[in-house]
Amino acid sequence: MRMDYSNLKTSMKSSLTTNLCEQKAMSKKAITYRDTKK
Repeated sequence: MRMDYSNLKTSMKSSLTTNLCEQKAMSKKAITYRDTKK
């Protein structure tokens, strides 16, 4: 049970990090798009 819990925490943390990375990439794309539209 404890191992399952730690695995869940690890997967949650990794998915959170992935989401953050994706958000950063998206905002970078949006900024680039906005700059090219000028």
